[in-house]
This record gives sequence, structure tokens and C-alpha cells, in this order.
Amino acid sequence: MTSFEFRLHPVDQVLAGMLVWPIDQLRGLMEHYREFTRDNPEEMTFYLETGTDPESGTRIAAIAGIYPGEIAKGERLVDGLRAFSPPIADMIEPMPYRNFQMAFDEEFPHGRRYYWKGLLLREIHDAVIDAVAEAESAVPLPGCIIAIEHYRGAMNRVPVGATAFAHRNAQYQLVIIGGCDDPGDDERVKEWVRGLYTAAQPYGLNAPFLNFNSVEPTEQLSAVRTSFGPNYNRLARIKRQYDPGNLFHGNNNIPPE
Repeated sequence: MTSFEFRLHPVDQVLAGMLVWPIDQLRGLMEHYREFTRDNPEEMTFYLETGTDPESGTRIAAIAGIYPGEIAKGERLVDGLRAFSPPIADMIEPMPYRNFQMAFDEEFPHGRRYYWKGLLLREIHDAVIDAVAEAESAVPLPGCIIAIEHYRGAMNRVPVGATAFAHRNAQYQLVIIGGCDDPGDDERVKEWVRGLYTAAQPYGLNAPFLNFNSVEPTEQLSAVRTSFGPNYNRLARIKRQYDPGNLFHGNNNIPPE
């Protein structure tokens, strides 16, 4: 693909932002988030995250997201998240969509070194909650983040063969982000990311999400095949037809041969 057209939907004011709790409430917060996301409206998109507060340097647990509908209705829905326990910071408010789109840019400073993995989930199994809590207790560096994203909705109603992305039954994604500034920390960050991914993998869809797919070169093709699943062979035929010399190879590559 060298170009594409897409249709935008006008969005003005949205209800968006973040709720923050102490990290020692993480396990209960994950359980509350799991229950909340089973029933919340499709147009409401919120994710759970652990990270480091930039001012205090302490670890925090947070839920962040956006509701693009009527503000008063959105506030009533967000009250379902606030009901877990009083957050130590409540930054959910009406704002222009573009403000929320760039609200977390500072979490990913230019030049930081990253090692990522993502695992698509049909549900948040108790064992995944256990694995996340254990990994968070052993987080190696402030730049490391764990997130659970909620999908559902329109993406689940697209046929498996309609696009390259095949895993239309995914409801969540576990995203594990290892971030460090010193190359000397690379290996312990990788070990931490791989440890959580391996612990959670039996409870996922066996489908690495290629946007978050840091793998060794020897693992690349296997990960690509697994991610595209039943659509891989069709994509390989297209590759052979339009790029037999593999000019476009600086990606999650599908070899033409």
C-alpha cells in the first residue's frame, strides 16, 4: 500500500481524560474495569494503564478514555468507573477531541528505547489479572507501562476475510511496553516484557498484534503468519503479484517467495 483514502467523522467536544488511583489498588481496579467494560456502550472507549507519575516518580494505576456523545450522559457513565473508589486525581472533563488525541505524547519522549508486545484477548481472565499484578510489582524502570485496551463494537462485525486483520473476536488487548533510555538496560527490559507476555499468552488468542510486536529477526515470519492467520496466504499472493522483488520490506514483512 502506497496511498489510501479514508472517511473522517466530525467530532467537536468530547468527554475525555484520566482517572488515577494508587498502584496498590491495581488488582481490584482491573476486576472493576473488567465488569464495567462488559456493559458500557460501544461509543465509550476507555483503557486501563499502569505507569509512573511524572511529578512524584511513584507508580500509579489509571483508566483513561473518551466518550464522544452527549456530555451529561458521558458523566453518568464515567461515574461507573469512579464508583470503584475515590480516585486520587480526576482529570476527565469536556475538551476538544484534538486535545485528547495528543494528551499522552509526553509518556513517549523522543529518543527513548522501546520493546513492545501486544496480545489480543477475548476476555480478561483471572490469570491475566494475576500476571499483570505480578509484573507490575517487579517493574524494572519508570518508562515501563502495562495497558489493557478495550475494543468491541464495529471491529467485531467485520468479516474475517474482509481485511488483512483477521482476529475479529478480540475484545481486549494486553499491551506491554518496555521503555528505557540507557542501552545497558535493554536486556532486563526485554526480559520483563517477555515474562508478562509468556504468562498471559495461554489466555489470549495466540495472535500477536503487529503494531506492538518486538521480536527477534528469527521470530519475525512466524509472528506475521500467526497475526494474519487465515488471511496470510491471500496476502502472500498479493505480495507476489505487486512486489515480487520485496521492495517494501522494512515492515512486518510478508516474503513474496
